[in-house]
Amino acid sequence: MSELERVLTDDWNDFVVAVVFQGEWRWYRTIPEYWFLDLPKWMADFGDAQASDIADFRFGVRILDESTAGQFLSAIEHRRQTLESLRLMLKEYLPFLINDEEDEGGRLMIRETYPQFLVDFDRREFTSHFTPDNQVDVMFENYVPEGWKGQFAAFIEKVPEEQRYWVIDGEDVYEARLKYDPIRDWSRGW
Repeated sequence: MSELERVLTDDWNDFVVAVVFQGEWRWYRTIPEYWFLDLPKWMADFGDAQASDIADFRFGVRILDESTAGQFLSAIEHRRQTLESLRLMLKEYLPFLINDEEDEGGRLMIRETYPQFLVDFDRREFTSHFTPDNQVDVMFENYVPEGWKGQFAAFIEKVPEEQRYWVIDGEDVYEARLKYDPIRDWSRGW
């Protein structure tokens, strides 16, 4: 097994998700499908199964909002990440990077380690930084509950400095190693 294969575990398709719940910042690595907040709305567009059927995979939560967040987050507690675990994940990728825009390792690192969603249950806002590719061509921000704001935008500046796990030994890994600025490059398709 190559070193890169070792780094890519069974959860290589998982997304890093920032969550704000009851004033607390939390980090998770989960399958992206958990974050279609309004499953009935998503199912109306893309599925032929009943939303109740598909809700089973999300622990019975059909609409994920501020009233169901506690139940859902408890069910995925095992997917919760510490800042240190996310930093270690980033450090695992660093040996595979070169400073080249065409570097596949760099794009892979951004996809695997960069926060794709910010779900703020306190403010009722869902922000996606995920750029659809050939595998997933839906816009997650379109499937938010009634009364929520869904948007596609770079949100990295909203993350408090003490929560920025990508700053290692004072260095912003994305900017310094990849020349990736999420505010400038968010529509680049990385």
